[in-house]
Amino acid sequence: MKECPICKAVLNDYDIFCCECGENLALLKEKAQSSEIKKLNEEIFRLKNKIFFNERFSNQVQTLSMDLERTKKELFAAKSAMTKLQNLKISKFGRIIAVTAITISIVIFLKNFTTNETIAHLNERLNEMGPLPEQLAALRKENESLKIQIGKLEEKNKAQLSQFNTIQGENKSLQNKFNELQEQYDASKKIWFFNIESIKVGNSNSGWLNQPGERLTASNIRYLSPSISISSKTGGTMTFYIKLFTPSGVLFRNENVSPIGYTYSDTVNLNQGYNENVFFSGWGNAERSSYSQGKWRVEIWYEGICAGMTTVTLN
Repeated sequence: MKECPICKAVLNDYDIFCCECGENLALLKEKAQSSEIKKLNEEIFRLKNKIFFNERFSNQVQTLSMDLERTKKELFAAKSAMTKLQNLKISKFGRIIAVTAITISIVIFLKNFTTNETIAHLNERLNEMGPLPEQLAALRKENESLKIQIGKLEEKNKAQLSQFNTIQGENKSLQNKFNELQEQYDASKKIWFFNIESIKVGNSNSGWLNQPGERLTASNIRYLSPSISISSKTGGTMTFYIKLFTPSGVLFRNENVSPIGYTYSDTVNLNQGYNENVFFSGWGNAERSSYSQGKWRVEIWYEGICAGMTTVTLN
């Protein structure tokens, strides 16, 4: 048993439509599955975006840290150069060295000032970002967790997609079956007033050479003539179309005189009542047999609907 998701009516497992509200249950199931897949894809997209921004933030922090270390090294090198120059003893080139030292000192002072400003700015940026080692470790841990979640969601999404494809296949099969039943229903409306109880086939030529139902020999057939036992709720003139199929399954017809898609047609008078025997004119010729040995199929059609079918073996 199952429940209708719309009206909550209790239904059989094999029901295609709800008997209460008339909803197409298979279509509802397909829509629900499609909605679930959409939600999974949105969640995967959200998590991937979060990982992207986390990784971008981590890269920014690492870049700032590298800039800070490089600036500190430059400052340290400048200070070392200043100390060496200041410790130089005056020699015969003292004036030149002194002038050079003063010039370098000014340059280093300015560089030192700029570098100190850069370090202060970088430290300020880094302080705004909080405790970096702990934060970076937390981000890496969160990213790993997010990647695991994404992997699980993608597996779930894959399973949901497989189930969705299965449901679509089932729905297509159900739709085809529904269409077939609809065609049968439409057909039954055309022939509702009569029912062919049985079909027998005989051999005729201005009278019966072999009564319907008797053993038939292919070489003796002149006109293969079906007869039907029919029950009808109404009486009147009706035109039936007959199809004869050879043992190899080919429709037996003459392009010059046969109706399109049929072997021949016959108009008969039908009386209201049960089990009336109706005899159709045959198909063949009076001179010689047109039939081969084997099992032939005979179909009786009315208004484009096959109302009855039988087979007959010609020995």
